[in-house]
Amino acid sequence: MNYDYRYRLRPSDALEEQLAWTVDTCRQVYNHFLHRLNRTDDTSAYSEQKLLPSLKKWW
Repeated sequence: MNYDYRYRLRPSDALEEQLAWTVDTCRQVYNHFLHRLNRTDDTSAYSEQKLLPSLKKWW
Protein backbone atom coordinates (compact mmCIF):
# COMPACT_ATOMS: atom_id res chain seq x y z
CA MET A 1 0.00 0.00 0.00
CA ASN A 2 1.31 3.43 -0.94
CA TYR A 3 0.91 6.35 1.41
CA ASP A 4 1.02 9.97 0.35
CA TYR A 5 2.14 12.55 2.82
CA ARG A 6 0.57 15.98 2.87
CA TYR A 7 2.16 19.00 4.44
CA ARG A 8 0.52 22.28 5.21
CA LEU A 9 2.55 25.30 4.19
CA ARG A 10 2.36 28.48 6.16
CA PRO A 11 4.57 30.85 4.18
CA SER A 12 5.32 34.37 5.24
CA ASP A 13 3.78 37.22 3.27
CA ALA A 14 7.00 37.81 1.33
CA LEU A 15 7.37 34.13 0.44
CA GLU A 16 3.70 33.90 -0.54
CA GLU A 17 4.15 36.87 -2.87
CA GLN A 18 7.25 35.29 -4.44
CA LEU A 19 5.44 31.96 -4.92
CA ALA A 20 2.52 33.74 -6.58
CA TRP A 21 4.95 35.57 -8.90
CA THR A 22 6.65 32.28 -9.83
CA VAL A 23 3.36 30.52 -10.58
CA ASP A 24 2.16 33.50 -12.63
CA THR A 25 5.40 33.59 -14.65
CA CYS A 26 5.22 29.84 -15.35
CA ARG A 27 1.62 30.26 -16.47
CA GLN A 28 2.55 33.09 -18.83
CA VAL A 29 5.44 31.12 -20.38
CA TYR A 30 3.24 28.04 -20.83
CA ASN A 31 0.45 30.07 -22.46
CA HIS A 32 2.96 31.91 -24.67
CA PHE A 33 4.40 28.70 -26.09
CA LEU A 34 0.97 27.09 -26.37
CA HIS A 35 -0.17 30.07 -28.43
CA ARG A 36 2.92 29.84 -30.64
CA LEU A 37 2.39 26.11 -31.10
CA ASN A 38 -1.25 26.54 -32.10
CA ARG A 39 -0.52 29.53 -34.36
CA THR A 40 2.09 27.91 -36.60
CA ASP A 41 2.51 24.40 -37.93
CA ASP A 42 6.27 24.38 -38.47
CA THR A 43 7.41 24.78 -34.87
CA SER A 44 9.67 22.18 -33.35
CA ALA A 45 10.67 21.56 -29.77
CA TYR A 46 14.29 22.45 -30.53
CA SER A 47 13.43 25.80 -32.08
CA GLU A 48 11.20 26.66 -29.13
CA GLN A 49 13.86 25.65 -26.58
CA LYS A 50 16.32 28.03 -28.24
CA LEU A 51 14.01 30.90 -27.31
CA LEU A 52 13.91 30.12 -23.59
CA PRO A 53 17.11 32.00 -22.58
CA SER A 54 15.96 35.21 -24.26
CA LEU A 55 12.51 34.89 -22.69
CA LYS A 56 14.12 34.29 -19.30
CA LYS A 57 15.90 37.63 -19.58
CA TRP A 58 12.75 39.34 -20.85
CA TRP A 59 10.59 38.13 -17.97
